[in-house]
Amino acid sequence: MRDEALPWPNHRRTPARRTGVTGVSGVDPSVATVARMWDFYLGGCDNYDADRKAARLVIAAAPHIVDAAAANRAFAHRVIGSAAAHGIQRFLDLGCGLPTLSPTHRVARSWRSRARTLYVDRDLQVVHHARHLLGDDSGAAAVCGDIRDIDAILGHPTTRALFAGGPRVCVLMLGVGHFVAEGLDLVTATLRRRLPSGSLLAISHAVPGAADRSGCDAVKAIYASIGSPLHLRSADQVAALFDGWQIEPADWTRTAQQPVPLHAWRPDIGEPVGHSIDAMTAVVGRIPERGTPAWNPWPARRPRPAEAQHRRRRPRPPTPAIPGTGPTTHSPHRHRKHDQ
Repeated sequence: MRDEALPWPNHRRTPARRTGVTGVSGVDPSVATVARMWDFYLGGCDNYDADRKAARLVIAAAPHIVDAAAANRAFAHRVIGSAAAHGIQRFLDLGCGLPTLSPTHRVARSWRSRARTLYVDRDLQVVHHARHLLGDDSGAAAVCGDIRDIDAILGHPTTRALFAGGPRVCVLMLGVGHFVAEGLDLVTATLRRRLPSGSLLAISHAVPGAADRSGCDAVKAIYASIGSPLHLRSADQVAALFDGWQIEPADWTRTAQQPVPLHAWRPDIGEPVGHSIDAMTAVVGRIPERGTPAWNPWPARRPRPAEAQHRRRRPRPPTPAIPGTGPTTHSPHRHRKHDQ
Protein backbone atom coordinates (compact mmCIF):
# COMPACT_ATOMS: atom_id res chain seq x y z
CA MET A 1 0.00 0.00 0.00
CA ARG A 2 1.27 3.47 -0.84
CA ASP A 3 2.42 5.58 2.08
CA GLU A 4 -0.03 8.49 2.22
CA ALA A 5 2.50 10.63 4.06
CA LEU A 6 4.81 10.80 1.06
CA PRO A 7 4.00 13.53 -1.49
CA TRP A 8 5.36 11.38 -4.31
CA PRO A 9 4.75 7.87 -5.63
CA ASN A 10 6.39 4.89 -4.03
CA HIS A 11 8.71 3.74 -6.80
CA ARG A 12 8.64 0.19 -5.49
CA ARG A 13 4.97 -0.16 -6.43
CA THR A 14 5.68 -0.45 -10.15
CA PRO A 15 8.93 -1.82 -11.60
CA ALA A 16 10.51 0.90 -13.69
CA ARG A 17 12.46 0.35 -16.89
CA ARG A 18 15.56 2.46 -16.24
CA THR A 19 16.19 4.06 -19.58
CA GLY A 20 17.28 7.53 -18.55
CA VAL A 21 16.49 10.79 -20.30
CA THR A 22 19.88 12.24 -21.08
CA GLY A 23 20.80 13.24 -24.59
CA VAL A 24 17.29 13.44 -26.02
CA SER A 25 17.21 16.01 -28.82
CA GLY A 26 14.23 18.34 -29.14
CA VAL A 27 13.25 18.09 -25.45
CA ASP A 28 13.18 21.09 -23.13
CA PRO A 29 13.68 19.81 -19.55
CA SER A 30 12.66 23.15 -18.04
CA VAL A 31 9.02 22.81 -19.19
CA ALA A 32 6.77 20.26 -17.52
CA THR A 33 4.66 18.03 -19.76
CA VAL A 34 1.63 15.88 -19.01
CA ALA A 35 3.36 12.78 -20.40
CA ARG A 36 6.41 13.01 -18.16
CA MET A 37 4.26 13.89 -15.15
CA TRP A 38 2.22 10.75 -15.81
CA ASP A 39 5.48 8.78 -16.00
CA PHE A 40 6.33 10.11 -12.54
CA TYR A 41 2.94 9.03 -11.18
CA LEU A 42 3.71 5.51 -12.37
CA GLY A 43 7.09 5.52 -10.65
CA GLY A 44 9.16 5.93 -13.80
CA CYS A 45 12.40 7.78 -14.30
CA ASP A 46 11.84 9.42 -17.71
CA ASN A 47 11.05 12.83 -16.24
CA TYR A 48 12.82 16.00 -15.22
CA ASP A 49 12.83 18.30 -12.20
CA ALA A 50 10.11 20.50 -13.70
CA ASP A 51 7.88 17.48 -14.21
CA ARG A 52 8.48 16.15 -10.72
CA LYS A 53 7.79 19.52 -9.17
CA ALA A 54 4.44 19.89 -10.94
CA ALA A 55 3.52 16.26 -10.28
CA ARG A 56 4.17 16.58 -6.55
CA LEU A 57 1.86 19.58 -6.44
CA VAL A 58 -0.87 17.53 -8.12
CA ILE A 59 -0.35 14.61 -5.72
CA ALA A 60 -0.54 16.94 -2.74
CA ALA A 61 -3.90 18.25 -3.95
CA ALA A 62 -5.26 14.88 -5.14
CA PRO A 63 -3.38 11.90 -3.64
CA HIS A 64 -5.58 9.42 -5.49
CA ILE A 65 -3.89 10.33 -8.79
CA VAL A 66 -1.13 7.78 -8.15
CA ASP A 67 -3.57 4.90 -7.74
CA ALA A 68 -5.57 6.17 -10.72
CA ALA A 69 -2.45 6.11 -12.91
CA ALA A 70 -1.66 2.52 -11.89
CA ALA A 71 -5.28 1.46 -12.47
CA ASN A 72 -5.26 3.15 -15.87
CA ARG A 73 -2.16 1.23 -16.91
CA ALA A 74 -3.67 -2.06 -15.73
CA PHE A 75 -6.87 -1.26 -17.66
CA ALA A 76 -4.80 -0.66 -20.80
CA HIS A 77 -3.11 -4.04 -20.43
CA ARG A 78 -6.44 -5.84 -20.10
CA VAL A 79 -7.86 -4.10 -23.16
CA ILE A 80 -4.78 -4.90 -25.24
CA GLY A 81 -4.87 -8.51 -24.15
CA SER A 82 -8.57 -8.86 -24.95
CA ALA A 83 -8.13 -7.28 -28.38
CA ALA A 84 -5.07 -9.37 -29.24
CA ALA A 85 -6.83 -12.55 -28.11
CA HIS A 86 -9.45 -11.84 -30.78
CA GLY A 87 -6.93 -11.44 -33.57
CA ILE A 88 -6.35 -7.66 -33.59
CA GLN A 89 -2.72 -6.86 -34.33
CA ARG A 90 -2.84 -3.10 -35.00
CA PHE A 91 -2.90 -0.67 -32.07
CA LEU A 92 -3.32 3.10 -32.31
CA ASP A 93 -2.41 4.88 -29.07
CA LEU A 94 -3.79 8.43 -29.19
CA GLY A 95 -2.40 10.86 -26.64
CA CYS A 96 0.12 8.18 -25.82
CA GLY A 97 2.58 9.94 -23.56
CA LEU A 98 5.90 8.18 -23.12
CA PRO A 99 6.13 4.49 -24.09
CA THR A 100 7.73 3.41 -20.82
CA LEU A 101 6.82 0.98 -18.03
CA SER A 102 5.26 -1.89 -20.02
CA PRO A 103 4.17 0.21 -23.00
CA THR A 104 1.51 -0.68 -25.53
CA HIS A 105 3.79 -2.22 -28.16
CA ARG A 106 5.50 -4.53 -25.67
CA VAL A 107 2.24 -5.72 -24.15
CA ALA A 108 0.73 -6.29 -27.59
CA ARG A 109 3.73 -8.35 -28.72
CA SER A 110 3.47 -10.51 -25.65
CA TRP A 111 0.16 -11.62 -27.19
CA ARG A 112 0.88 -11.20 -30.90
CA SER A 113 4.47 -11.33 -32.07
CA ARG A 114 3.60 -9.40 -35.24
CA ALA A 115 1.64 -6.66 -33.50
CA ARG A 116 2.27 -3.10 -34.67
CA THR A 117 1.75 0.04 -32.63
CA LEU A 118 1.53 3.70 -33.59
CA TYR A 119 1.93 6.30 -30.86
CA VAL A 120 0.38 9.73 -31.47
CA ASP A 121 0.79 12.83 -29.35
CA ARG A 122 0.33 16.51 -30.07
CA ASP A 123 3.36 17.49 -27.97
CA LEU A 124 6.40 17.49 -30.24
CA GLN A 125 8.71 17.09 -27.24
CA VAL A 126 6.88 13.93 -26.24
CA VAL A 127 7.17 12.59 -29.80
CA HIS A 128 10.93 13.24 -29.85
CA HIS A 129 11.27 11.53 -26.48
CA ALA A 130 9.13 8.57 -27.60
CA ARG A 131 11.21 8.10 -30.77
CA HIS A 132 14.34 8.12 -28.64
CA LEU A 133 12.91 5.35 -26.45
CA LEU A 134 11.64 3.28 -29.39
CA GLY A 135 14.97 3.40 -31.19
CA ASP A 136 15.04 1.35 -34.41
CA ASP A 137 11.97 -0.72 -33.60
CA SER A 138 10.36 -1.52 -36.95
CA GLY A 139 7.02 -2.51 -35.42
CA ALA A 140 6.38 0.71 -33.50
CA ALA A 141 6.51 4.39 -34.41
CA ALA A 142 5.59 7.78 -32.97
CA VAL A 143 4.11 10.69 -34.91
CA CYS A 144 2.98 14.15 -33.94
CA GLY A 145 -0.73 14.74 -34.38
CA ASP A 146 -3.85 16.16 -32.78
CA ILE A 147 -6.57 13.64 -32.01
CA ARG A 148 -9.15 16.22 -33.10
CA ASP A 149 -7.87 15.70 -36.65
CA ILE A 150 -8.29 11.94 -36.98
CA ASP A 151 -8.38 12.09 -40.79
CA ALA A 152 -4.86 13.51 -40.84
CA ILE A 153 -3.62 10.83 -38.41
CA LEU A 154 -5.16 7.95 -40.36
CA GLY A 155 -3.85 9.39 -43.63
CA HIS A 156 -0.32 9.91 -42.33
CA PRO A 157 2.29 7.99 -44.37
CA THR A 158 3.62 6.33 -41.23
CA THR A 159 0.12 5.15 -40.33
CA ARG A 160 -0.49 3.69 -43.78
CA ALA A 161 2.87 1.95 -43.82
CA LEU A 162 2.64 0.57 -40.29
CA PHE A 163 -0.97 -0.62 -40.51
CA ALA A 164 -0.77 -2.11 -44.00
CA GLY A 165 -2.32 -5.56 -44.13
CA GLY A 166 -4.24 -5.28 -40.86
CA PRO A 167 -7.96 -4.62 -41.24
CA ARG A 168 -9.07 -4.18 -37.63
CA VAL A 169 -7.54 -1.65 -35.24
CA CYS A 170 -7.67 -1.19 -31.48
CA VAL A 171 -7.68 2.53 -30.65
CA LEU A 172 -6.60 3.61 -27.18
CA MET A 173 -7.61 7.03 -25.84
CA LEU A 174 -6.52 6.59 -22.25
CA GLY A 175 -6.32 9.60 -20.00
CA VAL A 176 -6.39 12.03 -22.93
CA GLY A 177 -10.04 12.98 -23.45
CA HIS A 178 -10.15 15.29 -20.46
CA PHE A 179 -7.51 17.46 -22.14
CA VAL A 180 -9.83 18.07 -25.12
CA ALA A 181 -12.28 20.90 -24.55
CA GLU A 182 -14.75 20.14 -27.34
CA GLY A 183 -15.13 18.06 -30.46
CA LEU A 184 -14.47 14.73 -28.76
CA ASP A 185 -17.75 13.35 -30.10
CA LEU A 186 -16.59 14.15 -33.64
CA VAL A 187 -13.39 12.20 -32.95
CA THR A 188 -15.26 9.03 -32.01
CA ALA A 189 -17.70 9.48 -34.90
CA THR A 190 -14.83 9.80 -37.38
CA LEU A 191 -13.16 6.70 -36.00
CA ARG A 192 -16.41 4.77 -36.37
CA ARG A 193 -16.74 5.98 -39.96
CA ARG A 194 -13.13 5.39 -41.05
CA LEU A 195 -12.22 2.16 -39.27
CA PRO A 196 -13.47 -1.26 -40.39
CA SER A 197 -16.08 -3.27 -38.53
CA GLY A 198 -14.79 -5.10 -35.52
CA SER A 199 -12.35 -2.35 -34.53
CA LEU A 200 -12.26 -1.35 -30.87
CA LEU A 201 -12.10 1.97 -29.05
CA ALA A 202 -11.08 2.18 -25.39
CA ILE A 203 -11.48 5.43 -23.45
CA SER A 204 -10.54 6.27 -19.88
CA HIS A 205 -11.63 9.70 -18.76
CA ALA A 206 -11.43 11.75 -15.58
CA VAL A 207 -14.77 12.40 -13.91
CA PRO A 208 -15.71 14.98 -11.29
CA GLY A 209 -16.36 14.12 -7.67
CA ALA A 210 -13.21 12.15 -6.85
CA ALA A 211 -11.69 15.03 -4.88
CA ASP A 212 -13.05 17.93 -2.92
CA ARG A 213 -13.76 21.20 -4.63
CA SER A 214 -10.56 22.89 -3.45
CA GLY A 215 -8.38 19.95 -4.51
CA CYS A 216 -10.05 19.78 -7.91
CA ASP A 217 -9.55 23.49 -8.48
CA ALA A 218 -5.88 23.19 -7.49
CA VAL A 219 -5.29 20.34 -9.94
CA LYS A 220 -6.98 22.28 -12.73
CA ALA A 221 -4.82 25.31 -11.99
CA ILE A 222 -1.61 23.24 -12.12
CA TYR A 223 -2.42 21.67 -15.47
CA ALA A 224 -3.57 25.02 -16.85
CA SER A 225 -0.21 26.53 -15.88
CA ILE A 226 1.63 24.05 -18.15
CA GLY A 227 -0.73 24.67 -21.06
CA SER A 228 -2.94 21.57 -20.67
CA PRO A 229 -6.22 22.59 -19.00
CA LEU A 230 -8.54 19.87 -17.69
CA HIS A 231 -12.13 19.38 -18.86
CA LEU A 232 -13.90 16.81 -16.70
CA ARG A 233 -16.94 14.91 -18.01
CA SER A 234 -19.49 12.79 -16.21
CA ALA A 235 -19.84 9.07 -16.87
CA ASP A 236 -23.00 9.71 -18.89
CA GLN A 237 -21.18 12.24 -21.05
CA VAL A 238 -18.40 9.73 -21.68
CA ALA A 239 -20.95 7.07 -22.63
CA ALA A 240 -22.55 9.51 -25.08
CA LEU A 241 -19.26 9.57 -27.02
CA PHE A 242 -20.00 5.99 -28.13
CA ASP A 243 -23.07 6.84 -30.15
CA GLY A 244 -23.30 4.19 -32.85
CA TRP A 245 -20.78 1.91 -31.15
CA GLN A 246 -21.48 -1.42 -29.46
CA ILE A 247 -20.44 -0.91 -25.83
CA GLU A 248 -18.76 -4.05 -24.60
CA PRO A 249 -19.80 -5.59 -21.27
CA ALA A 250 -17.57 -4.37 -18.49
CA ASP A 251 -17.86 -7.48 -16.32
CA TRP A 252 -17.51 -11.19 -16.91
CA THR A 253 -21.25 -11.71 -16.36
CA ARG A 254 -21.83 -9.70 -19.56
CA THR A 255 -24.49 -7.54 -17.94
CA ALA A 256 -22.83 -4.17 -17.32
CA GLN A 257 -22.76 -2.15 -20.55
CA GLN A 258 -22.03 1.28 -19.19
CA PRO A 259 -18.96 3.19 -17.97
CA VAL A 260 -17.36 1.70 -14.87
CA PRO A 261 -14.36 2.60 -12.69
CA LEU A 262 -11.02 1.57 -14.12
CA HIS A 263 -10.44 -1.42 -11.88
CA ALA A 264 -13.94 -2.81 -12.55
CA TRP A 265 -13.51 -3.40 -16.30
CA ARG A 266 -13.01 -7.16 -16.63
CA PRO A 267 -10.52 -7.63 -13.81
CA ASP A 268 -8.30 -10.66 -14.08
CA ILE A 269 -9.35 -13.67 -12.07
CA GLY A 270 -7.66 -13.50 -8.70
CA GLU A 271 -6.41 -9.96 -9.28
CA PRO A 272 -6.88 -7.73 -6.22
CA VAL A 273 -8.82 -4.63 -7.18
CA GLY A 274 -7.31 -2.60 -4.35
CA HIS A 275 -8.81 0.75 -3.54
CA SER A 276 -11.89 1.90 -5.41
CA ILE A 277 -10.70 4.35 -8.07
CA ASP A 278 -13.57 6.64 -8.93
CA ALA A 279 -11.44 9.42 -10.38
CA MET A 280 -11.55 7.91 -13.87
CA THR A 281 -14.15 5.93 -15.78
CA ALA A 282 -13.56 3.32 -18.48
CA VAL A 283 -15.53 2.35 -21.59
CA VAL A 284 -14.71 0.00 -24.49
CA GLY A 285 -16.74 0.06 -27.68
CA ARG A 286 -16.76 -2.00 -30.84
CA ILE A 287 -17.80 -0.97 -34.34
CA PRO A 288 -20.78 -3.24 -34.97
CA GLU A 289 -21.22 -5.30 -38.07
CA ARG A 290 -24.64 -6.16 -39.44
CA GLY A 291 -25.61 -9.75 -38.93
CA THR A 292 -22.80 -10.59 -36.50
CA PRO A 293 -23.02 -10.92 -32.71
CA ALA A 294 -21.30 -8.59 -30.29
CA TRP A 295 -17.62 -9.07 -29.51
CA ASN A 296 -17.48 -12.20 -27.37
CA PRO A 297 -14.74 -12.37 -24.70
CA TRP A 298 -15.01 -16.16 -24.88
CA PRO A 299 -14.88 -17.02 -28.60
CA ALA A 300 -16.45 -20.32 -29.50
CA ARG A 301 -14.37 -23.09 -31.03
CA ARG A 302 -13.93 -22.53 -34.74
CA PRO A 303 -16.06 -25.05 -36.67
CA ARG A 304 -14.15 -27.59 -38.69
CA PRO A 305 -14.35 -27.16 -42.46
CA ALA A 306 -16.74 -29.46 -44.26
CA GLU A 307 -14.00 -31.34 -46.06
CA ALA A 308 -12.27 -32.13 -42.76
CA GLN A 309 -15.33 -33.53 -41.02
CA HIS A 310 -15.69 -37.27 -40.63
CA ARG A 311 -17.60 -38.80 -43.46
CA ARG A 312 -19.30 -42.16 -43.46
CA ARG A 313 -17.59 -44.58 -45.77
CA ARG A 314 -19.56 -45.53 -48.81
CA PRO A 315 -20.42 -49.24 -48.99
CA ARG A 316 -18.23 -51.21 -51.37
CA PRO A 317 -20.15 -52.45 -54.40
CA PRO A 318 -20.72 -56.22 -54.53
CA THR A 319 -18.32 -58.34 -56.56
CA PRO A 320 -19.88 -59.56 -59.80
CA ALA A 321 -20.41 -63.36 -59.99
CA ILE A 322 -18.55 -65.54 -62.51
CA PRO A 323 -20.33 -68.64 -63.72
CA GLY A 324 -19.04 -71.85 -62.19
CA THR A 325 -17.01 -70.18 -59.42
CA GLY A 326 -19.34 -70.65 -56.51
CA PRO A 327 -20.84 -68.03 -54.21
CA THR A 328 -20.73 -64.41 -55.31
CA THR A 329 -19.12 -63.28 -52.06
CA HIS A 330 -15.74 -64.61 -53.19
CA SER A 331 -13.39 -62.69 -55.37
CA PRO A 332 -13.21 -63.86 -58.98
CA HIS A 333 -9.43 -63.87 -58.81
CA ARG A 334 -9.56 -66.57 -56.17
CA HIS A 335 -10.92 -69.21 -58.61
CA ARG A 336 -9.28 -68.05 -61.79
CA LYS A 337 -6.65 -70.82 -61.62
CA HIS A 338 -9.27 -73.54 -61.33
CA ASP A 339 -11.23 -72.23 -64.29
CA GLN A 340 -8.29 -72.47 -66.62
